[in-house]
Amino acid sequence: MEDSWDEMEPSLADQIASRLIPSLFENDLREFVPEGDLNPIITKAAIEEELKDFANGSGFEELVRFICNHATKIFAIAVLSDIEGSVLYKVMKWFLAHGLFDEHLPLQPWKEMHELRSGRGRGWTPSRYRRFYENQWPFLAPIFRTDTENESNRDFEQFRILPFTKGETTERPHSGSFGKILKYKIHPNHLIDHEYPVRNQL
Repeated sequence: MEDSWDEMEPSLADQIASRLIPSLFENDLREFVPEGDLNPIITKAAIEEELKDFANGSGFEELVRFICNHATKIFAIAVLSDIEGSVLYKVMKWFLAHGLFDEHLPLQPWKEMHELRSGRGRGWTPSRYRRFYENQWPFLAPIFRTDTENESNRDFEQFRILPFTKGETTERPHSGSFGKILKYKIHPNHLIDHEYPVRNQL
C-alpha cells in the first residue's frame, strides 16, 4: 500500500520551500528565505543524501566540502529548481570547477552565459538554467547595516526581493503638501545594528 501524502517524509526541496516567507514591500507578493534559515536544512548529511548515488565517485568528498563551505545557497537553489540525481551532481561539479561560490550570486541571464550557451556547461539546458536563474532571487534578499554611510540610498537589481516583514502607510503633510510615507520592518536576520546586536548568529 502506498503511503498517504501526509505520511510521506518531506523532500529536501519541500523543506527548503517551507522556509519561504512573503515580502510585504508594497504589492510585491514574492517570497524570500531569511538569511541563515538554510543552516538547519542544508547539512552535510542532507547533501550526501541527495548525492548518495555518486558517493564512490572521484572528488565526491571535495564536492561535499565545497557545498558545505561555499555553496549552500547554490545547492538549495538547484534543489528547489527540481535539479536532481546525476544532473544535480554535474551542475554542482560545474560550479566547483568554475570557482563559483554563493557570494558570486546572482548569476547572469542565459543570454549572457556564453560558455553555457556554447554547450560546454555540463548538466545545463536553457530551461533548466532559466529555472535556476528565477529561483535564485528568494535567496538573495539584501542585508542592511546601520553603520554604513548612505545605506538609505542603495539601489538594487530589478529582481531583488526586499526582506520586509511588516509595512504601514501614513498620509501626512510635508512642506505644504500632502505626501505618502511608507514604513517597513526589516527581518532581523537582514539587519546588522551594532548598537542593538540582536541579529541571529549565522
